[in-house]
Amino acid sequence: QEGMIELKAFYQDNYPKIFLFSIGLAVLGILDSLIIRGDSLQSQLLKLVVPFTFSVLYFKKSPEWVHKLVSIGFFLLLIVTIAFEWNEWLISN
Repeated sequence: QEGMIELKAFYQDNYPKIFLFSIGLAVLGILDSLIIRGDSLQSQLLKLVVPFTFSVLYFKKSPEWVHKLVSIGFFLLLIVTIAFEWNEWLISN
């Protein structure tokens, strides 16, 4: 159909670009935490998981189930992080 995008094909064509962008954002986040906020390197260990995981997936051809597993894992990590850091997200006077 005209105007329809096949999401699976789109992902397969563009995941290297998406992963490079995600790696860049993760590295910027780590640098922000270390340089601007003055956090310790030990507090950045969980943030290092993102660029490491995406680097492995970028450089090594992985089966589709690995990509699904990683996306589910990062989604669950996002939900847990939001639950634990809820007070950081609140805007209060």
